[in-house]
Amino acid sequence: MKRGVKSIAILAVLTAFWTSGCLEVADVPVFWQVEEEDLVLEEQGLKSVKADTLRGEITISPMEEATCPKVRVVKKAGATSVEQAAICLDAIKIISKNDNGVQKIAWGGSPINRPGWKPSVSFQIQLPPGLALTATTKEGDVALSDMTSSCTLRTDNGSIKIRSHTSQLDAETKNGNISAECASAKIRLASANGIIWANLSTPRSINGKITAENGDIFLRFDEQASAQLICIAENGTVDAAGPFSPAPSAEEGGPKAGQAFEATVREAGRLEGKLRAGKGKLEVKATNGSITLK
Repeated sequence: MKRGVKSIAILAVLTAFWTSGCLEVADVPVFWQVEEEDLVLEEQGLKSVKADTLRGEITISPMEEATCPKVRVVKKAGATSVEQAAICLDAIKIISKNDNGVQKIAWGGSPINRPGWKPSVSFQIQLPPGLALTATTKEGDVALSDMTSSCTLRTDNGSIKIRSHTSQLDAETKNGNISAECASAKIRLASANGIIWANLSTPRSINGKITAENGDIFLRFDEQASAQLICIAENGTVDAAGPFSPAPSAEEGGPKAGQAFEATVREAGRLEGKLRAGKGKLEVKATNGSITLK
């Protein structure tokens, strides 16, 4: 169901450069058109959803009660004239098909690499909380909230935000930050160029890896979290606070009974040990950055 088309003229700062003594203006979009439509998904037999956009944002949240799974598609087309923007918008083709219970949603068409055109498609996805999902974008942010299913999130250029997630989680960005609030027993967070913040509230064991190649990692664990913990900052420090602070010396009365964290290795750039019962194994690595634990 289409929800209308809006034409927007935006003042833009045109970049200019000299070539052979002549001033030329870069061919950048200054006119935009936007169109929205809803895709209603057949819930019966639906096992998982895979959403893929070359350029655009993806948001995932639970659907409201007594409604059907749906995806709001927001198409945006930019060009150097209203007419070209309209042609660009019309050329965007949405692909939605069910393959043995796996709903695949993507887009294509001629405007993807055409000079002077800048198309994008964003997906606002509402699903049953327990439905598995894979969301991928090349250029754009990904946001996930209040899901209880296995989720895989990918973006090449954008941030990832996760709120109140309680199942298996795999999130990776090449250029962007990750912030995660989750109770996932199995987790993978990875950023090649960005910072990772994570609040881990898993009531039992935590298994997985958290890695940042160029950026810091900040982790907070709730009072029930349990894991064998290995933290390595190759070119940085591991800063431990709260339950991860060094145990009191003998002169200070020695370790307290039932202390939450027992360290086996404590160095400037490395911390290993057992958090509470030590169930599960969590590896944390920052190649060019520091790690902070609380």
